[in-house]
Amino acid sequence: MLVHLTGNNVDSNTQRRIAGVKKAIDATGGKVRLLTTITDIDTDLQTAQKAVSDLLSAQGGQINGLVSTAYNPAVAAAAAVKATGLPIKDVAIDDDPTILAGIRDGSVSATVAQNPAGQAYVGTWALTKLITGQCTVVNPGVAIDSGSFVVDSKNVGTYDTERQAKTKALLEQFQTSVLRCKAS
Repeated sequence: MLVHLTGNNVDSNTQRRIAGVKKAIDATGGKVRLLTTITDIDTDLQTAQKAVSDLLSAQGGQINGLVSTAYNPAVAAAAAVKATGLPIKDVAIDDDPTILAGIRDGSVSATVAQNPAGQAYVGTWALTKLITGQCTVVNPGVAIDSGSFVVDSKNVGTYDTERQAKTKALLEQFQTSVLRCKAS
């Protein structure tokens, strides 16, 4: 039995995450079943901790896996699985130190880390070029993937190098094909 821990139920990103978890479960052909999806627990860490604690107290013995698609529930689940010692596979989101420590000690199976520094750096660089008139957008409205990285026990010590390489490649992509810049 799997439990999905996530954010604000009315948020469109949460709804896409719920749909994605359902799609992944459906792809197992019945090998994985969803016990429940718990929403609206990403307000703060205390809210998430209480929800996860209540869940594990009431149904921990039935749960084989937790998947968290919001930050605070992911951190709360990582700490709770470790503290309870229950044999629950935990897959998180983001690279909070609690989650990374859980990957290192085996209490968290994996996490998906994003590229916030790359988003901020490349976004600021691009906006500066656009605002100053040095560049224009080649194809307005194009979607750019800033990168996400599955982090597990094999790459927990090295994933940030991969993320930095993605940021460098993203900047090069903006310089060569996303923006058209005037010669200096």
